[in-house]
Amino acid sequence: MRIDPRKVEPHLLLGEALTKDKQFPRALKEYETVAALEPQNPQSYVLLARTLWYAGQRPEAESLLHKALDLDPRNVEAAYYLGLFASNEANYPLAERWLKQALKYDPQHFGALYELGTTYMRAHDYVHARDYLERASAESPAFSQIHYRLAAVYRQLGDAGRAAESLELFKKYDQLDAQHRTYYPQGLLEFVNELRTCPTVSGWSATAPHS
Repeated sequence: MRIDPRKVEPHLLLGEALTKDKQFPRALKEYETVAALEPQNPQSYVLLARTLWYAGQRPEAESLLHKALDLDPRNVEAAYYLGLFASNEANYPLAERWLKQALKYDPQHFGALYELGTTYMRAHDYVHARDYLERASAESPAFSQIHYRLAAVYRQLGDAGRAAESLELFKKYDQLDAQHRTYYPQGLLEFVNELRTCPTVSGWSATAPHS
């Protein structure tokens, strides 16, 4: 039976608003309702997983992301978040696998490009870090943290000129990014471009994907 999208949308809108206001328990209730209404829609589990992660419940979030991929192996956001989790835990080979899977189905996905570049940087593979961070910069050139990381990568590669240019771009855009900075449960200061990296209500599909 197909669910009337009008029954789902109010819960999505309220869930998004509560998430942005960091009212995670209330947001979880809204997304749980969405998942109950559309149990075959993988995006409902991605939204639940994202909110659980914000609330510091990473293992539960990871389980839901795998459930989303069971329903839709091509789900980009589920693969992206699994890669992000793995990178934050310094499991770089696993992070690389998940993030490349996300990029396989969405080569311009800002979050996956940025996190894969960051993963390579953490693993001291500066050539690949440069390549993916430059691609991320092309998708979101005003996102300051990319330029900060590119400056560090260029320094490691001995390109002092480009390092200096990137540092200047970081300073230029840093204040513009202030509203997007969020402390995540892992205790790391991460920088998020919400429009590029998070599933949104506007991207919601009210029907499950075809197999």
